[in-house]
Amino acid sequence: MEEFNPSGEMLREYAVLSATRGRGESACMSYCRFTNNVIGSSNIKDIKEYCKLNKITYLTTLDFLYYAFKRGRMTEDKCKQFIEDVQIKGSKLPMVDITKYVPESLI
Repeated sequence: MEEFNPSGEMLREYAVLSATRGRGESACMSYCRFTNNVIGSSNIKDIKEYCKLNKITYLTTLDFLYYAFKRGRMTEDKCKQFIEDVQIKGSKLPMVDITKYVPESLI
């Protein structure tokens, strides 16, 4: 996690973005646009088009699960349980077969 102390162009971009999006997404997008970093978010509705337009790489929760599974940090069952737990708590996360999931960045 990086500290967010915008100035100049980053501050202007943050102001424009935060007029129509949440503060967190706005901060992440403006920061990553000017620092060439990666966004980790599952709020695709608010970030996808902006990231594509500005060539910002973003990873979703499912992407992180995919990499954890591929690197042996989580089993298939643990990934499935994680998705179920997130859904039970009311968050929108599709139930996927992590063994067949392919992150958009790899397509």
